[in-house]
Amino acid sequence: MIRTMLYQPATREITTGDEALLSTWQAQPDTILWADFSDNDPHADRFLNRLLTLEPRLEDLEQEIVTHPKDAILSDLMGYKTTLRKFRRALVYHQQVFLDLT
Repeated sequence: MIRTMLYQPATREITTGDEALLSTWQAQPDTILWADFSDNDPHADRFLNRLLTLEPRLEDLEQEIVTHPKDAILSDLMGYKTTLRKFRRALVYHQQVFLDLT
């Protein structure tokens, strides 16, 4: 599996995807491509998988806190808030690297 990110300096847009972005990159010479060709790291998709499963869990917590408010639900929400802050910190770092490249 190839994971890719395509950065468009003109719009500062970052698109994530797979090998399909390689042809987009070839057609747009002013873009920057990051590609990960490694399948060896079992932790490589750890953050992406957690983000993809977080949204449905947050929706469930929203429904549950309205119908059955409990301290345990608030505790879960605070844990997710901490995790999202960590993700944001990493994302801001990567965005700054891309901006420095332009």
